[in-house]
Amino acid sequence: MKRPATKTMVMGHPVIAVPLMLIGGITLLAGFHAGNLLIVIFAVAILGTVSKASEEASAYRAWEREWNGMAPTTPRQRKRVWGRIVVLVASVALFGLMLSGGASASDAAICIGLLASSVGIIAIVLRLVIRCLKRRRPGRTRSSVVAVVARPVMAAPNLADAYRALPPYCHALLRGQE
Repeated sequence: MKRPATKTMVMGHPVIAVPLMLIGGITLLAGFHAGNLLIVIFAVAILGTVSKASEEASAYRAWEREWNGMAPTTPRQRKRVWGRIVVLVASVALFGLMLSGGASASDAAICIGLLASSVGIIAIVLRLVIRCLKRRRPGRTRSSVVAVVARPVMAAPNLADAYRALPPYCHALLRGQE
C-alpha cells in the first residue's frame, strides 16, 4: 500500500482530526445561526476533508501494523466511524437549532427539520445498540483448517546414470561434435 501524502497523515491523526472536527462543527453551527450559506459550505468541506484524511490515515496505519507484524491474515477493514460521527453531530446540531427556533423560517420548515434530525439521531442510536448487542454473542473463531499435502520423495539418479540415460545425439553435442 502506498503511503498517503504527509498532509493526509498529519490531518488524519486523531490528535489533529478531533479538534478539526470540533472546529468544523462549530463553524457549521455558526453558519446556520448566521444564515450564511458560504460558511455552511466551508464547514461541510472542512468536515469532509478531515473525515477522508482520517479514514485514509487509519487504513494505512492498520495496514502498516499488519505488515510489520507479518500476520498471516489480510489486514482488517476498519469501520467508517467518522462519517457516522459527522451525521450524528449534524443531526444533533440541526435538532438543537430547530428546537430553539433560531431559524427564521415558517413552522412547517421547523417541523420538517425536527423530523429529519430526529430520524437521523434515532437511526444512529439504533444502529449503535444493535451493534453492541451483536458483540455480546460469542463469535466464530477465525482459524481455518489447513491441509498440507506433501509430494512423494523421488530418488534422483547420480550423474553417471543420468549421462548414460541420454540419447546418442546428446552425447555428440556434449563432446563438441556436431
